[in-house]
Order: sequence, then C-alpha cells, then structure tokens
Amino acid sequence: MSSPHLASFFPAACAGLGLFLVGVANLLLLGRGAVVRVAATVAALAAAVGAAVLLDQPGAVATAAVLLGTGLVPVLALGHPRVAAAAARTVVASHHPAARYGSLAAAGIVSAVGAVALFDRADERAKAQSMADMNVVLGARPSVPSERARAATDRGTPVVLREPVAAAAPEGADPATSEERFLASAQLSDQIIRRGCGGAETNCHGWVFTGGRFRLSGDDVVVILAENGYREVATPAPGDAVVYRKNGAVTHTGVVRYVTPGEPVMIESKWGDLGVFLHAADRSPYGTDLTYHRSDRRGHTLQGLIGPMQ
Repeated sequence: MSSPHLASFFPAACAGLGLFLVGVANLLLLGRGAVVRVAATVAALAAAVGAAVLLDQPGAVATAAVLLGTGLVPVLALGHPRVAAAAARTVVASHHPAARYGSLAAAGIVSAVGAVALFDRADERAKAQSMADMNVVLGARPSVPSERARAATDRGTPVVLREPVAAAAPEGADPATSEERFLASAQLSDQIIRRGCGGAETNCHGWVFTGGRFRLSGDDVVVILAENGYREVATPAPGDAVVYRKNGAVTHTGVVRYVTPGEPVMIESKWGDLGVFLHAADRSPYGTDLTYHRSDRRGHTLQGLIGPMQ
C-alpha cells in the first residue's frame, strides 16, 4: 500500500489517541489539582501531535490538531458553569468531571476505531484497484494460439505463438491510468525512460523473441534458452537477454542495452501490457532475481518469424 493512502487515515487515529489519553488522564487525576490535570492534558496532546509529526506528511499535523480541538474545546467549554447550565437539558451530567472526561475518552476510542474502519474499507478498494493495475503490468489476460504465423527454436521445436482474446484492458483497469498509477505507487516514475507504447498484442517475452508481434509464456522462454544456444554469463554485454524469475519460474525478460563500469546495467523491456521502458536492472516490478544469457546467433527472434530483432 502506498504511503499517501496510509497517511491519509493516521491524523484521525492520532487525534483519537490524544483525546483518549486526555480523557483517561483526567479521570485518573480527578482528585488532584487543576495544575496537575492541565499538565497531563498538555502531555497527552503533545503525544498526539508528536505522532502526527512523525508521519512526515503534508497537512497531517494541522489535520490532527483540528480534530483534537474539535473534540477537546466542547468538553472544556462544558466545564464553565454557564455553558453547562445551558446544555443541562440535554446533557444532565455534563458538568460532572467524570461524565465529561469519560465522554472524551469514549469519543477518542470511537475516533480511533472509526479511523481504522475507514482505512480498512479504503484499503480493500485500493487493493482491488492495485490488482487490476497489476494485471495490466503483468499482462495477465486470456490468449489463444495464433493462426497467422508459426515459429520454432533453432533445434526445430515448435513454439506456440499466442494472441490476446481481446485488446481491451482487464475490467476496472484503463491502460493509461493504470500505468501512471502503478508507476507512481511503485516509485518508478522517475526511474525509467519510455521507449515504446503499450499494448496487449505482445508481452515481455514476445517483445524479445517475436519482435513484439505475439505473446509467449515463461515456459516458452525456458525452451528457447535451452535450444537457441544461450549460455548464462556473469558479466552482461549489450544485446544479451536478461531473464527475471520468482521462485524459479520465469516472470519477465528483456534485453541489455547499456553496460558502463560503475553504473547500473540498463535494460530495455516491455512491462506486461504497458509500455516499453529503459530501466536499471534492479528498477522494475519484477524484482532482482535475474540472470544474463548470451547466444552466438544474430538477434533473439525465433525461427520462422520475419520482423524487427531486439
């Protein structure tokens, strides 16, 4: 979950905690003098404001302070005899310190619990949207074998070329807004350079091995590496293939573009149904479990396909 989403609910939680502490402190100190109770109140408020400061988010302190004031000022006002008398018909016991500070403690709990409940609801909505965005990033959509072309490895093993069932984005996700939202939440917006447009006709594997014309699976990549003369290398060079894995399964492929001593290896790859990006090897949604592969063949395009070579 992104920090802006999380931080938007913490000011209310901080205020609720502060009101709770003020109420409990004054309940416990009813027999003590006003100076002691004021000091305890100030300490409780300082703790709440300090928690808001630690959020390090614009507006968090101001929001928490407003909520604290909204809860505290009426309670303090009810301590004045005239104000208490005016409200006596609706709050008979409001002038009694135990009733006032007990109500304040209850309000603090309600505020804090309410903030958690609101966060949980928004968190569920954000997770659903994140899943829709991730489907676009991963290119997770139904596909069928293509009838337009045939392809094979250098050893002649057929490779199934696939095409998307529909070009539309998964339900609930618009490619343009999903890309912008995903890159922002993953803090990758300023870590990449766009080199090509997005689209469902090809995924990362297809972009590397079919010239961006078809979709391939991660299992296809394993066969291609084995039968097209690829060997794993420790030191990458421009033109090498890079393969990302998760728990041993191939999740992403790309092509090495730039290798400069002392600088990150720069990769060009297509991110699911999103665009083609130039990025550092460790700056992508696919993790850092990666290997580099080199072949003596010209380009990465499969046998039987004519088109651009990555």
